[in-house]
Amino acid sequence: MTEPYYAVTRKLDPATGQWVLDADGRTYARGQPAAELVLRVLRTPRGSSPLDPTYGLDTSRLDRARADLAVTAQGAIVAALDFLVRARRITDLRVAVSVERDRLLFTVDFYDPRARERVPVADTLTLGA
Repeated sequence: MTEPYYAVTRKLDPATGQWVLDADGRTYARGQPAAELVLRVLRTPRGSSPLDPTYGLDTSRLDRARADLAVTAQGAIVAALDFLVRARRITDLRVAVSVERDRLLFTVDFYDPRARERVPVADTLTLGA
C-alpha cells in the first residue's frame, strides 16, 4: 500500500538544507511541504531575504548569557511562524526549546490541514559567540 501524500517537493538534506539528487538526477520526491517550509523559515535569519525582510527567525535577542534563553527562543520561533498560522497553512502550533551549551535544540509540532496529520520537526540552532 502506498503512503498518501498531497504534493511533491524538493528533496532536501536535513542537515544542510541543500537539494539532494536521486539516482536519476531528480530533486523531487514525495514529501511534507509544510514541514519543509517550517524548516526553511527557521533556518533563515530574519532580514536576510531580499524579497521579504520580515521572513525568517529573529535571532537578535538569542544571547546564551540570558537566563530566559529557552523562553525567548520559543517566542522568536512562534513569531517567525505566525504568518503560516494566520494563513492556516499550519495549525495547533507547539514549540519546545532546550538549551545545551551554545546550541538551541527545538521541536516544532503542528497540524498540517492539507495532509490531515500532525507533523513534528526538530532542528538545532548554534548560537554565535
